[in-house]
Amino acid sequence: MLQKTNSDEMTADLNVVHKSAEHLIALVNDTLDFSKIESQKMKIEHIDFLPDEILTEVYTLHKDSAQKKGIQLIVNNNTNGNLVLQGDPIRLKQILINLITNAIKFTNHGQITLAVSGKEIQDQTYLLQIEVSDTGIGISKEDLHLIFDEFVQLDTGLTQKQRGAGLGLSIVKKLVLLQDGKIEVDSTLGKGTLFTLQIPYQKGDPERIKKQTVEQPVILPWFHNLHFLIVDDEEYNLYLIKNILNSWGVTFTEAHNGREAVELAEINNFDIILMDIRMPVMDGYEATKLILQHRPSSKIIALTATTKSADIQKIEMAGMHAFLQKPFTESALHNTIMKLLADQSQETISENNTIDLNE
Repeated sequence: MLQKTNSDEMTADLNVVHKSAEHLIALVNDTLDFSKIESQKMKIEHIDFLPDEILTEVYTLHKDSAQKKGIQLIVNNNTNGNLVLQGDPIRLKQILINLITNAIKFTNHGQITLAVSGKEIQDQTYLLQIEVSDTGIGISKEDLHLIFDEFVQLDTGLTQKQRGAGLGLSIVKKLVLLQDGKIEVDSTLGKGTLFTLQIPYQKGDPERIKKQTVEQPVILPWFHNLHFLIVDDEEYNLYLIKNILNSWGVTFTEAHNGREAVELAEINNFDIILMDIRMPVMDGYEATKLILQHRPSSKIIALTATTKSADIQKIEMAGMHAFLQKPFTESALHNTIMKLLADQSQETISENNTIDLNE
């Protein structure tokens, strides 16, 4: 269980989460991106951005995962921190997220380093150079030429433990090529892997950098008495939700699959349960049915990436009270919770506060 903290580190992390929100919402899943690229429907944006901000966000999103494995995550930005480039920051972030996630997955000790440098190669054109190195299990020379092929998961001994469709590195290469860049990989089995890429960008205009403002929901005093259960097996989703709840000052417990959620709900009366749908061990549908059998009054919000009417119907049939399509904004989460609790007596939330939720 985590509680709100006022530390400078948490404040900095929350700022990154808020600043990343719109970017993360624009990141679609690997399979969808792959189909867009293959059908030549992927559009590369040309907007002004700060590479230094992208690096900060990528580091913040991955540092907990690295720390849990005892790995040191290092980011070396050798460019000017105020450098403004023109291009697609969403796709740059997606490339870096895929490379760092892959490195963490296959590194059990040592460190992962993201090094960025660059140079002006001609008037108003800047070549951004990126290296992602790790001290992981490495790739054999025989398999190295397969690393960017789609739907390929190399037999590393860890393959059976890792999830995914085998599209991440294929998409990285395709995104780099779409931006007129190039990417290379070098690896030694048992020692580690190095990805090197270069992407040309136009020099940007600092005056056109968007000043991001985040719409903060109003958190009423009785919110601090709530206890949430968040159920999700994805590290990024958990990270974002936990930071949102921390900023609201509410307590929460986390579960990583449906079975854990059912066991926790048997011994705790949670005010709100945020339930992912697709999880290992037990999915959200089954977990919801079992929880409602034991605690019929439980308020459960489905977290899902689907838009299919059949899936939405399954959510309703399982007994969930609302659903949020992932990725979602902080305001969307807050609004859904407020609507769900509008039917609940304020006396069960707080004996000291009487609030009209319909105002």
